[in-house]
Amino acid sequence: MVHFGALGDLARRELAACLDKYTGKKIIVWDKALEGPLDLITGKQFFKDREVVKFFPLQSGQLPYSGGQVDYIVFITRPEVANMDKISDNVIG
Repeated sequence: MVHFGALGDLARRELAACLDKYTGKKIIVWDKALEGPLDLITGKQFFKDREVVKFFPLQSGQLPYSGGQVDYIVFITRPEVANMDKISDNVIG
């Protein structure tokens, strides 16, 4: 039998470990298809505790952020070519 609560706990710990590597204010850019799964394992306080100040869905073009200094931009996406093209647009744009 699979205990789904344990899988959620593992995913939450792994995401926390990834975000905690980078101290300072962060923006998260996420793949829209991951919004539901992320909501299942985290909440607003989870990200607030890790200094995430803003969220943006991954889309082509320049990031719409202009609200002050951030230290990191973290992309959370599926490994698809279309997503990599959008990230490239965000970084270069």
